[in-house]
Amino acid sequence: VNKEAGVNFCTFINQFRVDEAKRLLDADRKNRYTLDSLSAIVGFHSYTSFYSWFKKLTGKTPSQYKKDNEKAENEYHIV
Repeated sequence: VNKEAGVNFCTFINQFRVDEAKRLLDADRKNRYTLDSLSAIVGFHSYTSFYSWFKKLTGKTPSQYKKDNEKAENEYHIV
């Protein structure tokens, strides 16, 4: 993994989990997921770990990402 992906295994797996969380948040038009439940769905054992990795890999907290996504969705529907 280190050679092919350019990151260690832990980072590789957590990137995959964060990408899946972003995909679910992007598709979740009805806000069915709390961030705590979403962290468990994508495989994190604690919300704290999910929060830390999400922020590290995206530059935003999960709640900022969700809020920005909702704002963009609302702007899209207005036009």
